[in-house]
Amino acid sequence: MSINKVDQLIPGLRIIKTSIAVFICLVFFDLINYDNPIYASIACILTMRTSIAETGQSGFDRIVGTILGGAISLIVLLLPLENVYRPLVLAGAVLVDMVISKWFNFRGPVYSMSGVIILIILLSHNDSSQTALTYVSVRVAETMVGIFIALAVNRFINPKGTDLSLVKKE
Repeated sequence: MSINKVDQLIPGLRIIKTSIAVFICLVFFDLINYDNPIYASIACILTMRTSIAETGQSGFDRIVGTILGGAISLIVLLLPLENVYRPLVLAGAVLVDMVISKWFNFRGPVYSMSGVIILIILLSHNDSSQTALTYVSVRVAETMVGIFIALAVNRFINPKGTDLSLVKKE
């Protein structure tokens, strides 16, 4: 294997920080006996960026998108739409989300995050025995925990001056 191929196998600092954030997230939820922190773990992965500034912007966009998507999902779940064709309801909710995002001039990642949150909540709520408000609140809170863990890891694991000769900088 050439030296270049070996270098490609060495993880960069962003990869290491992402793995640490996911680990902390899983340990946190394990300690509070929360069985399936998938949304928090996904948020850790999607929020982490190379710098704290980029992670901060990514985190902010994801927080706004998560709150917007959660709010729209809650409204849809509370409306009497049982007899409306489900794909129409889902597409309509995403359309409303995109129009609101455009109206407020949100950045592209907000559109994406809020649309994903809407689909996750509306597609998975039927499998839950929780009320709409409880279900949406738990999904939003879980996602927020993942975002904040990624932000904290990127803020505090910033080894300036540390010898990272084996770790590539991305």
